[in-house]
Amino acid sequence: MSSQHRPSLLVLLTTAVLALLPGCRDAEPTDSDQIRRDTYVVRGILTQLPEPRAEKPRIQVRHEAIPEFRGPGGKLGMNQMNMYFPLGEDADISGLNPGDVVELTFVVRFDIEADSPIGYHVTTIEALPPDTELDFNPRPDSPQSSDDAR
Repeated sequence: MSSQHRPSLLVLLTTAVLALLPGCRDAEPTDSDQIRRDTYVVRGILTQLPEPRAEKPRIQVRHEAIPEFRGPGGKLGMNQMNMYFPLGEDADISGLNPGDVVELTFVVRFDIEADSPIGYHVTTIEALPPDTELDFNPRPDSPQSSDDAR
């Protein structure tokens, strides 16, 4: 496997932490000054719709890099990858199908004191024109890409 297709350990760990967080809501701090809410907009290809009757519906999107993503330790940037996104209450996926080019907005709740994400979810998602050009190249400062992070 070429180095362009090996997942970056940091990206895999970040995705794993984010993927596990929806079940950790009981540990969420109540002090609003301690919780940062970061909002990101990203484009990608919808690769999977929620499972029927899923208790916590989520979609999977192969998304472009997010250079402004703020992670633990002040690390900036998230590489392009396939990623599961839990759906927020108001996220409307009606009319969307796997293969659609989409733009989604998602919110990450971040515990400032613990320097750790608490959870994340999609707030809006909309289809873009099918001929929208996307850039799935790895971030220039990343030695590897991550096409298979979950």
